[in-house]
Formats: sequence, structure tokens, C-alpha cells
Amino acid sequence: MGTKISALTTTGSAPTGAYIPIAYDGENYKVNPLGAITGLRYVEPWATTIGGVAIVNGATFTITHNLGTTAVLIQGYVNRSLASDTDAQSLEALSPSSTLYGFSVTSKSVNTITIQLGLGYYDWSSAGVGSAVSFGYHAYGYPHLKFIIFA
Repeated sequence: MGTKISALTTTGSAPTGAYIPIAYDGENYKVNPLGAITGLRYVEPWATTIGGVAIVNGATFTITHNLGTTAVLIQGYVNRSLASDTDAQSLEALSPSSTLYGFSVTSKSVNTITIQLGLGYYDWSSAGVGSAVSFGYHAYGYPHLKFIIFA
């Protein structure tokens, strides 16, 4: 048997947003690290290469996330010249009807995701006008990408 929840005491402060997901099976409460919605995530930080692969048109790279599930959501971001959330824009997932700008997930396992880039991305102006930009080197330098994987 384990410790009763009523016997637990506070020994300090947890960071904002920190929690332990707990499931109840009708008799006992148990830690549920991979429950329906756990809040687990992995962040692949800003980079111009991922896994040694340069961010260029058509590049394919694998991200190891160790979330332990294939039930994930992936959000990509692009910044045309900075490794920063400032001025970052969403990187869209490719769809069969798209013009092949953005990214596509080509393979998933419980601990990895393989992503292939399209022919570039849309850079949106403050006026809401999108212009197609290559993933390769351009006037601003190489674009930086960041991916967040949610379980």
C-alpha cells in the first residue's frame, strides 16, 4: 500500500503550473504520467539545424522527445532571422491541397517524430499579407525553427 493522500504534507513551493496528474481507479489514487491530458510537452529549441540537418527546402529530420506516446500534437514556429519568440510566426502543417509550404510529419513512434519541410513558409506582414519565403538562406539569413510537441 502507499501513502494516503490525506497523510501528505506540503514541504515547499512548486513552480507555477507544476502538478502531478493523478487517476482514481475506484479504490486507489495513482500517479497517471501518461493520462488523457497530462500537460506533458517537449520543446525543440530555436535552431538553424535540427539533429545535424540544415533547415533548407525539403529537409527531413527526426526529433527525439521521450514523451512515451504517439498521441501528440505538434506546433512549429519560424523566425526569419532570430532565435527568439519575438516576431516568431506559426509554421503551418502541410495539407494535400496546400502549395507545399510548411512542414509534414512523415513518421511517429512513442519517442520520436520525423518531420519533412516543404518549399518554404509564409512570412506574414503586419498588414496580413503573406509572402512565400524559402527555408534556405535569404536576405535576413537562415530561418530559425522551433517545434513544441504536446502529449
